[in-house]
Amino acid sequence: VDIQSIATQISKLRFFISLVVDQKIDTTKVNFGIRPLPNLETKFVAANTLIGIDKPDNQLSLYDTPKVKALETELKKIRHKLFSAKTKDTKLKYRQQDKELRNAIAEELIRNGWRNDTAEKLAGWDPYDQNASSSFFDAEWMFDNKAGFDLVIGNPPYIGHKGGAKELFQQLKKTNLGKRFNNERMDIFYYFFHLSIDITNSNGIISFITTN
Repeated sequence: VDIQSIATQISKLRFFISLVVDQKIDTTKVNFGIRPLPNLETKFVAANTLIGIDKPDNQLSLYDTPKVKALETELKKIRHKLFSAKTKDTKLKYRQQDKELRNAIAEELIRNGWRNDTAEKLAGWDPYDQNASSSFFDAEWMFDNKAGFDLVIGNPPYIGHKGGAKELFQQLKKTNLGKRFNNERMDIFYYFFHLSIDITNSNGIISFITTN
């Protein structure tokens, strides 16, 4: 995850290069035995990780209702198929189904007490738009991860109170992270520390580049 879409694209490219280098060439087979590369769009996300979404107080998970759980299961299947899809038409078909399921989940969330703008924000996030950066981040919605990651690696920005930091702190005050940890004397990277603890599981590892 990176707020800049170009960063996620470069990361994806590096993965593609690694996969290509590791393949074994067999001149007796079609295409020299080289397998098609997977579709990695849903594995790399451009988003502002410090801005979460507003969930109802009694809603611990996105998928608390049977209807939403069923739609989420179907969405998983579509993304699994898309991961190994080989033709353009097949990819477009699964992307359309992905969009329809996201919209259906958003409608169901509204019926269960979610704010319309929050549900619309979730539905509007398109993992296949490689040039767009999401204004929010949610690990469960974007990576189907509620239990927490095994490993979180980061190189957060260190901007102190220089430049536009004051405006940034004002924005963060309104977020869930800001309400819990806001301290205008601290550097912005502390927010990333707190966030990483939130999204890492109890046996997970956090590895950050820091100023000290």
